[in-house]
Amino acid sequence: LKVSANLAAALARKNPSTGIFLCASEVNSVGVAMIDNTSNAEELLGNRPETVIVLENDIDTRLGSALLDEVKNLVVIDAMDNPTTSRSSIVLPAASFAEAEGTFVNNEGRAQRSMATFNPAGDITPGYQLLSALGGDHLSASGWQQKLAAEHASLAGVVTCAPDEQFRIEGSRVARMTHRASGRTAMLANVSVHEPQQPLDTESPLAFTMEGNQTRAPASLRPYTWSPGWNSNQSIHKFQDEVGGPDKSGATGIRLFTGSTELTGFELSEEADANLIGQVHIFGSDELSNEAAELATLIPQPYARMSSATAASLEVSHHDGLAFGDIIMTVLVDDEVAERCVVYPMIPGTEALGSAQLSGLQKVAGYTAPSDPLRPSLITTDRTS
Repeated sequence: LKVSANLAAALARKNPSTGIFLCASEVNSVGVAMIDNTSNAEELLGNRPETVIVLENDIDTRLGSALLDEVKNLVVIDAMDNPTTSRSSIVLPAASFAEAEGTFVNNEGRAQRSMATFNPAGDITPGYQLLSALGGDHLSASGWQQKLAAEHASLAGVVTCAPDEQFRIEGSRVARMTHRASGRTAMLANVSVHEPQQPLDTESPLAFTMEGNQTRAPASLRPYTWSPGWNSNQSIHKFQDEVGGPDKSGATGIRLFTGSTELTGFELSEEADANLIGQVHIFGSDELSNEAAELATLIPQPYARMSSATAASLEVSHHDGLAFGDIIMTVLVDDEVAERCVVYPMIPGTEALGSAQLSGLQKVAGYTAPSDPLRPSLITTDRTS
């Protein structure tokens, strides 16, 4: 981050309009950093604690299995089955993002509320409720928000970024479903003609029904847009001050970053021995979407993209095989890549490349490359070959 900021500052001396836009690695990376940006998992696990609680993270895959070898009691709270849950002492089933309320801080520093789409089934519970129960408390989502705001001044805005569960419009909740979502009795008529009661959401002002006030809901609580004569999202301009302008009810969320900070002068950096750069892919770099079998077919094959000069130094050519441990990649020669840099896909199975050096890459003898490593199989196609 410092290198990127220094580069932008240096370029701005020649071109005042130069800017920088930083993209966080994951949806709430900025929010987590605002809670604690000094500690990291390696340091905490390096102290060899007897008991570790892992909240919705695959430590085994991200940081290596060795970090958890000395942990006697591993408690995992997660919605996914992964290598970390497989080696845990206790697993508590957590709700996914679609089943729980949450607050996310994006790379603009804007806190935005996320509401549950549907009620979780069985014993599945939002992660914050499980943590609250383990600590002997029973805090609601708004209770957690207030606690975070009290302990971290920079997060004070999370309380007001959206109305809490007590919010009503003339006594009514905000409807999640459109007025066209009728016929609920028919949905379960094969089981019973008596319509079961809709679940009650105690964590937000939204209702799991089509009953409620929607047109007057603030932007941060509006689950959909609809206006007579306009279909779906085409009606969005009816809720704006002008076409493409701000929402009439105000902006969604609230910016937590205020003011500005002076940048320190850029410094010369030492030349690294090697640079292996991970490239993010829409399909393949997201842990959750990779669990969908159809989307997983769009994950590219492992590759190592490099310049011809770098390939020559490694004694490989286009479509040769290159290995780092058990990871085997197809070489793609691309002179747009800087010398002594290798680009690899951030997909399942390539996590170890983040700490690799060029000297650790070895040519694979007798390797047969796929016809096109970057062209994954399609979800559906009418092609016969």
